[in-house]
Amino acid sequence: MSRYLKTLLGNVSGVQNRLVSVLQNGTAWEIIVGGGDPYQVAYAIYSALFDTSTLIGSTMSVASISQASAAIVTTTLNHGLTTGNTTTISGALGMTGANGTWTVTVLTPKTFSIPYNSTSVPAYTGGGVLTPNARNQSVTITDYPNTYTIPFVVPPVQSVTISLLWNTTSTNSVSATSMATLGSAALVQYINSIPVGAPMNLFELQNAFQLATVSVLQTAYLTRMAFTVSINGVVTPPASGTGVIAGDPESYFLTNSTLITIAQG
Repeated sequence: MSRYLKTLLGNVSGVQNRLVSVLQNGTAWEIIVGGGDPYQVAYAIYSALFDTSTLIGSTMSVASISQASAAIVTTTLNHGLTTGNTTTISGALGMTGANGTWTVTVLTPKTFSIPYNSTSVPAYTGGGVLTPNARNQSVTITDYPNTYTIPFVVPPVQSVTISLLWNTTSTNSVSATSMATLGSAALVQYINSIPVGAPMNLFELQNAFQLATVSVLQTAYLTRMAFTVSINGVVTPPASGTGVIAGDPESYFLTNSTLITIAQG
């Protein structure tokens, strides 16, 4: 079913294949689709599924709520809110006073504060879901004489900024401009090919740069590649002991040459 569904979604005009993901959660299915007309996307999902009741959307869960004069809420996914937006928290345990509708002040992609003094209330112990969730889209389609509601997830974009310092032991003249031009194009191509929900890999970044610039500088003479990667403006290092740079598991990475800085140093 999932492969057939991916095929149908890939045939919808405007849908990017790298932005299609079919996730199984027990007996339920979460379908992530980027691009395309929502009604055509919904009809493709309907055409591939018999039991539409197994479809679920994205859940924006609370990870923690601090005890502070203005409680800080941390979410498991990028919340997508901006300062002044309202959100409703429901199902939070322990700190039940945090449940309700609040106007938020955004701190980071995964944190915001609410005007709730939680310094002397019971600590948050779990649970909690934020609504509405802007990722979720629900389309009603008609297959006469019946109508069906088809939910799916539209993945948010994660802007990637990369700064790279490289150096060499070569005594020959090496064009820094050529290194930057060739390297930038290769890094953009790699980032913009990563499937939705998948992480970046530092070693793939290094490999892409080396392959792109080998005509200017042989890899044996390349002595330094120091990458600084930011996701939505936040510097994000690889996970400890790995080259994996993870983002939001329901989002996708996007960059362009203006966001790539490559210099010798």
